[in-house]
Amino acid sequence: MSFGMGSSCFPHSPSPSSCSAYSPFSSQSVFFYSFSRNGGFKGKNRTRTTMACIHQENPNDGVFCKRRAILFVGISVLPFLQLKAKPLEGLATEEPGLGMADQKQKAEQILQGDASPNSFLSLLNGFGIFSSVLLGALYVLTRKEQIATEAIIESLISKLNKKEAIIDSLEKNFESKLLNENEEQDKQLKEANEEQQSLMNQLKSAKNIATRLELELQNEKRLVEDLSFQIESIQTQHTKAKEGKKELEEKLEKKINSIEVLQERITLLSAEIKNKEDTLHDLHSTLSAKESDLKRLNSTYGQTKDELAGANSEITRLKQEFLRNEKELELMNGVVDGLNAQIRSLTEQKEDSIRKFDAIRTECDDLKSYSEEKAAANAKLLGERDCDLHQLKEKIDIALTELSRNQVLIPDLTQEREDLRKMLDIELKQVENLKSELQITRENLGKSRDEVSDMQEQIQQSRSLCLDLELGISEVKVEFSKAEELFHFKFDEAKRSSEVLAAELKSANDVLKKNKDELRITSLELAAAAENNDILQKELVDVYKKAESMTHDLNEERKVVTSLNKELQDLEKKNLSDKESRKSLEMDLEEATKSLDEMNLNALLLSRELEMSKSHISSLEDENHVMYNSLVEQKQLSQEARENMEDAHSLIMKLGMERENFGNRAKKLEEELALAKGEILRLRSQINSSRAPVNDWHLQKDEGSSNAPLRSEINSSRAPVNDRHHQKDEGGSNVPLRRQINSPRAPVNDRHHQKDEGGGNNAPFSGKKFSRRRKGNPQRDNS
Repeated sequence: MSFGMGSSCFPHSPSPSSCSAYSPFSSQSVFFYSFSRNGGFKGKNRTRTTMACIHQENPNDGVFCKRRAILFVGISVLPFLQLKAKPLEGLATEEPGLGMADQKQKAEQILQGDASPNSFLSLLNGFGIFSSVLLGALYVLTRKEQIATEAIIESLISKLNKKEAIIDSLEKNFESKLLNENEEQDKQLKEANEEQQSLMNQLKSAKNIATRLELELQNEKRLVEDLSFQIESIQTQHTKAKEGKKELEEKLEKKINSIEVLQERITLLSAEIKNKEDTLHDLHSTLSAKESDLKRLNSTYGQTKDELAGANSEITRLKQEFLRNEKELELMNGVVDGLNAQIRSLTEQKEDSIRKFDAIRTECDDLKSYSEEKAAANAKLLGERDCDLHQLKEKIDIALTELSRNQVLIPDLTQEREDLRKMLDIELKQVENLKSELQITRENLGKSRDEVSDMQEQIQQSRSLCLDLELGISEVKVEFSKAEELFHFKFDEAKRSSEVLAAELKSANDVLKKNKDELRITSLELAAAAENNDILQKELVDVYKKAESMTHDLNEERKVVTSLNKELQDLEKKNLSDKESRKSLEMDLEEATKSLDEMNLNALLLSRELEMSKSHISSLEDENHVMYNSLVEQKQLSQEARENMEDAHSLIMKLGMERENFGNRAKKLEEELALAKGEILRLRSQINSSRAPVNDWHLQKDEGSSNAPLRSEINSSRAPVNDRHHQKDEGGSNVPLRRQINSPRAPVNDRHHQKDEGGGNNAPFSGKKFSRRRKGNPQRDNS
């Protein structure tokens, strides 16, 4: 029993009670404890109980040898006293030990074989000898153990004093470090406040820029409204031009009516020609009577025949000239057709340009509405950002006050910082959306600029076409003036020839009355003339049909030219018929010249309107250029605002990182404080607990009482030092041991244990170095 107790309690401390009761076991237990303690602190694996059991080398054998010697002495005395050794069986049963069972049986057999009647006296003598031997041995052992325990206590006291001095130095160093770090934190907080003020100033400048941009947008809206008014004025001018065109069309219809009147006159002239033919038949009857007279006039007929041949040659020449004039008129008609086609293309281009202007107006209206919505959305976003910034300021002030008052609220502030990061991420996404919308507006502006450039090119083309038309009109005027001069010259020549022919006809009539042959010849000539008149009438009908088909397609100048052609044809017919028709044709020509003058005036008005439209277009181009410059400025301002926002975001992120660093430092400082306080409390408790058992032990020694309380108190005082190693040796998973391994206290405790054993260095305490050492070699800490 005694040996079992010693082996179970020896990792904690040797007890004097056990030493006093069983001296051999107590001496060996003290030896084993000291060996395990020294080897445990100096060794790496720190195995205490296992090494003690290995180095024990079977203590039962030594005990058995001592007890066997005592038994042999007793046995040697017993034959002389002739006593029975039956009471020794109780003594043998009290001795613990599993290896003594066989020897007990042998001793009992020997004692039973040599028993004597004087049992009581032999028992008393054996007990006295045995007790004297045991008391001498126990006294020697207890004296040795007392000397050893006093030396251990003195060494512990010296080590505790050294530890207290080290703790005081560590506290001083730690307080100085805390003061320095607090000063650094105050400086960094001041710098953060200054950066916040700079950020506020930047935000104010950004707000001012936003107000300027809003004012510029309002000015641009006003410019767009002015442009819309100008476009409406251009449209009104265009409607006026359309009304002028309608008036010209009405004039053309009037001229067509005059042409119909001229056709009626032509029918009247054809009726008169038929009457003349009737008169010619009557003359045939008279000519038969006058054939005799014609024979007389054969001599004169030859002369008149020669004269008629010359007149026929002149008539053929006039016909050729007439054909030439018709070809020239056809060429003029082709030129007029080309001009009309150009005019149509110009009108179509105008309509396309009007449509494009309408499309641009709609796009401008859409852009206005979109810009207004964007401005409202931007204003809302700016308001929300201002609110968020005010909230951030308030939260930062609260955080500073809370840091100065209590550092326990640091994790709450980190959560708020994460929420603020999320808010900033959302704002960054909104800024990216705004960037994409700005890019879309830029693309729309680029498209509108391309359309404006296309419109400018079309306007330039229309200007060039207008110049070509003006040149063509001037050329037509020159050719028309030339044609008029030729017509007057030919008309004069025709008058002269008609007068000559009239005189010759009078002479011919006189001669025809005299001669029937001459009348027949004249009748044939009249029939040929009638056929020519029919051909001319057919040609007039064809020309009239062509004129009717071309009136719908031709514009103003072509219609004037066709009317002039018809009037020229009528004049040619009237040259053959009568002077009165010639006068009417002259009146028609004058009216045509008046209509041409009116058309020229209308063309001048149209040219002026084109110049006005050109001036408006140039003003619009200037305004577009101004708007482009303003947009470029707005882009620059928006880029500056974005850069300011990015700078603010980067500063906020820096503040967040600094705040995290401060939090981590504060946590580290708190942990180091907690470690230092725990170490101080632990050392003080060890000192107090080590002093109290020494005093109790002296008291118990003087009183001669049992030493069980001393053993329990020494074990309790040494338990904090060796508990961790004992738990490790047993393979248990105790929570405080793991906390010591995971927390920075473990390196401190290991260093103190090494200092207690004399193997540690006296380097200053540094939590960062120990934390790095633990991160670099976790297996060593776990071992």
